[in-house]
Amino acid sequence: MQKEKLKVAVFYRGYTPAKNFGGPVVSIRNIIESCGDEIDFYVITLEHDKGSAVRYENIAPGPNRVGRATVYYLNDNQAHYDGFKELLKGIRPDIIYQNSFFGYTFSLPVLKLSKEMAIPLVLAPRGELCDAAYKMGHLKKLLYKRFVLVRYDLSRVIFHLTSEDEYAQTMKNLRLSPENMCYIPAIPTIPGKKYKKPEKLPGEIRLVFLSRIVKNKNLDYALKLLVRMKANAEFDIYGQVEDADYFDRCLALIKNLPSNIKARYRGVAEPGQVHRIFAEHHLLLFPTQTENYGHVIAEAMLSGCPVIISENTPWTDLRDAGAGWALPLEDEDKFLHALNEAANYDAGEYGALLKRCEKYIMSKVELNRLRARYIQMFSEAGRKNKL
Repeated sequence: MQKEKLKVAVFYRGYTPAKNFGGPVVSIRNIIESCGDEIDFYVITLEHDKGSAVRYENIAPGPNRVGRATVYYLNDNQAHYDGFKELLKGIRPDIIYQNSFFGYTFSLPVLKLSKEMAIPLVLAPRGELCDAAYKMGHLKKLLYKRFVLVRYDLSRVIFHLTSEDEYAQTMKNLRLSPENMCYIPAIPTIPGKKYKKPEKLPGEIRLVFLSRIVKNKNLDYALKLLVRMKANAEFDIYGQVEDADYFDRCLALIKNLPSNIKARYRGVAEPGQVHRIFAEHHLLLFPTQTENYGHVIAEAMLSGCPVIISENTPWTDLRDAGAGWALPLEDEDKFLHALNEAANYDAGEYGALLKRCEKYIMSKVELNRLRARYIQMFSEAGRKNKL
């Protein structure tokens, strides 16, 4: 007799084909595509992208088959407690997997329904409870956190964290027991093919920035560094503009770059083009203020594009491997030194960096082991989290 598959209801405001929700959509999709043979996934999401009211094309009312998931695309008037409850009654999931702690339009109804319907809940805060992110809009987040702690019993919830730092900082900021925490790294997207790299000449470099354009991703920091570079550099910028005022400040910096630096805003990268974009550049320049995982960092390295990043990510050990640079934001001179060093590499030196980068990232990506750990997390949540 064939064993019945576990059913997991996944809640998040964005899912494929969304472009503007950043890493969480990638994380969720990669879990589903990796584990979909063992688990039936049902995604409850919105029918439009972040910052847009336009309904996605080619989606139908009710269930849609998207990859290895059944997806329900809701309009804003359906995305509430009653709408979620009706779907859960039809799906009858063994587990709920809620993505985002502070995304209250989904998280509060899901917390309530999990308790009322006795469905175990795994919650992935997606870096929202890391110190740097938590401090942004801190008063509102503090009041919201206190409301949740008083109203809902978080001791019933398993929190899924994707880095050791996120694990420690979430435990501290919510004062949870280790029994309520589960650390499993995100599953990165593996390129489907290898792309040809551009030639590397001494004194020239092609840089790329690919992320949502908001203050904490630190595009302005990157542009201020380039002002001081002596080498010739091309800097391509991809990302959804979420803060128009901040982007205007970045555009003003671009206009004032010296003649040896050519910076261009390229718009939003299509998901299927991300690996090609990275392969066309020598380095990812990403001085982010905070990342709990950083899909963009992993995908850059997997595409043969080493990185210059801040220390505020889980990828700091790449320094020890000589696979790239992870530097303190307080020391701009170290960033500038790294940029100049990389710009002055010849083809042989850059080729050696690529080999170290490939060796490093392949040692980190153990897809079969990660897949097994996710299946175990959902299975154990179903057995242990009796409400």
